[in-house]
Amino acid sequence: MKSQNSGEVAQILQTLSRLYAKHDYEAITMEMVEKNLNGLDLYKHFGSKEELFLHLLMQDIIDWITAVRESFDDGPYTVEEFASKWTQLVTNRMRLFRLLTLLYVVLEKNVSVDSLTWFRLSYKDELTSMCSYLSKVLPFMNPVQAEEFLYFQVALGNGLQAMTNLSPKHLQAFENANACSLNGLFEERFKSAISNYLKGITSQ
Repeated sequence: MKSQNSGEVAQILQTLSRLYAKHDYEAITMEMVEKNLNGLDLYKHFGSKEELFLHLLMQDIIDWITAVRESFDDGPYTVEEFASKWTQLVTNRMRLFRLLTLLYVVLEKNVSVDSLTWFRLSYKDELTSMCSYLSKVLPFMNPVQAEEFLYFQVALGNGLQAMTNLSPKHLQAFENANACSLNGLFEERFKSAISNYLKGITSQ
């Protein structure tokens, strides 16, 4: 990122967020974003679309962690109570999983090492803070187990959001093959997997 003007950067990311709600990643261009900025110089702050989306991803991560902290008190929570509340938080932020998929498929291949290093350092700080917090909310989970849980739920969410949000074409293919799909079952399957994962920790 070229500039640190937080007000202008926030405006740019808000504009990108609105565009991403209406258009696929592939359809969004730097020119499209700049046209919606009312004269703000996009290139003063970001050098590429990938760098722009990397910052949107970091913002979503921070917003999600903030939401977690605001939603959980010190407990105690049963596994089922935690899984239910956690699943609701995740379900309300499905864009985060789409952006994480983009990170590994597209973004990291097309951003500078400096931008990716900034992201990794920022992510590491947020992850460390979250692991410490989770080990307080769920006392049976130490910080190492908390980190493993966070990686697990990200991988789980990435896979399920693709499998449970099928396109009309894919749904037709399932119907033609007389096969069962998981379409629309994200919340149910995610909650069940989270609950089972945590029960595995408590049984150790």
